[in-house]
Amino acid sequence: MEKAVVGVALGFVDRINHHDPDGLVALMTEDHCFVDGLGQVVCGRERMAIGWVSYFGWFPDYCIKVDVSKGSVAGLFGTAQGTYLVNGELLPRNH
Repeated sequence: MEKAVVGVALGFVDRINHHDPDGLVALMTEDHCFVDGLGQVVCGRERMAIGWVSYFGWFPDYCIKVDVSKGSVAGLFGTAQGTYLVNGELLPRNH
């Protein structure tokens, strides 16, 4: 079980880093809910796919790097980074 939990969590990281909304959706349950850092909740595969497409459009170089804490649940701790796209350009001041 431990390996499966960590594998699914790392699958999400991999699909995010490949900017693959379809791959992310394939990993989600029907009742999947995402809670962002501000506490906003988005539920459902279709809404999540739309959200990830938008997010990758806003931050075309978005990626996350994680360290994994293994156990009966997966704890992922790390960093996220991305540059906000302005009028179709990655401005140096936004890095």
